[in-house]
Amino acid sequence: MKKALDFLKDLERNNNKSWFDENRKRYEEAKNEFINRVVDHI
Repeated sequence: MKKALDFLKDLERNNNKSWFDENRKRYEEAKNEFINRVVDHI
């Protein structure tokens, strides 16, 4: 879950399209980590 939380903290400070485009891979990894955590708890 650390990747997801770190990504969200960075996104809060850099909420613009160019930063997001540069960090899209991190977004995908964070999203997948979060989804897997949720599924594990269902």
